[in-house]
Amino acid sequence: MLEVRSLNAGYPSRLILKDINASFEAGKLYILLGPNGSGKTTLLNTIGGWQKPFGGQVLVDGKDLFEQSDRQRAHLTGRMAQQTASLSMTVSRFVLLGCYANQAWINPYSLADYQKVDQVLTALKLTDLADRRMDQISSGQRQRAAIAQVLAQDPVCLLLDEPGSALDPSARFKLMETLVSLRSADRVLLAIVHDLDLALRYGDELLVLDQGQLVFQGTGDELVRSHVVEDVFGLVIKDWDPETRTGRIFPAACEGKWI
Repeated sequence: MLEVRSLNAGYPSRLILKDINASFEAGKLYILLGPNGSGKTTLLNTIGGWQKPFGGQVLVDGKDLFEQSDRQRAHLTGRMAQQTASLSMTVSRFVLLGCYANQAWINPYSLADYQKVDQVLTALKLTDLADRRMDQISSGQRQRAAIAQVLAQDPVCLLLDEPGSALDPSARFKLMETLVSLRSADRVLLAIVHDLDLALRYGDELLVLDQGQLVFQGTGDELVRSHVVEDVFGLVIKDWDPETRTGRIFPAACEGKWI
């Protein structure tokens, strides 16, 4: 369980997040939406423990994140950044770096670490690429390797910052299917996604930030029935099908012009 209480965060010269309250349960895929500059990455960084808040709390399984050591935090939260570097190391070595928090002084990686790498490579369908170099595989494969690296860290909360930003449409769908498959009773999944269609289709719960404030948290059906999509994004959703979670999305300014 991840809980955010009265969170205020930002930078010394500017407050970005204002009184954020939210809760997240294991076993669900949460998707964070919002216009550019609304504070999505700041929220993700603060929830993950990489940016200290001005006020409020982030609790993971009842533990205040900012009262934990770096090693303890590494087992509570793990983050995948927007872009994955095209490194010359192999995929398996790259994923192994996720076990860094477990390293001992004399024997850096244990047998359990290598077994964990094998486990996540299998889960992300990367076994055949284990000995390939990161700079020799596709962008979609690198994104899956980056997710595998965070999974090897074995955090309670897996946080992803626009994981599909560099992918083509087909690869983005595959990536979202991968995220859905990673839902677990022991893991909170939270991803920033810019594509409203993908968010509605795959998210168990959606959150919307606007100007540093959390203006919505609920299901896709609830979001479609609200005024948030039009008020925040200037979009309209027509012909919504709750079973397939799909509909026609277009700018509100064009309503009545398109059929």
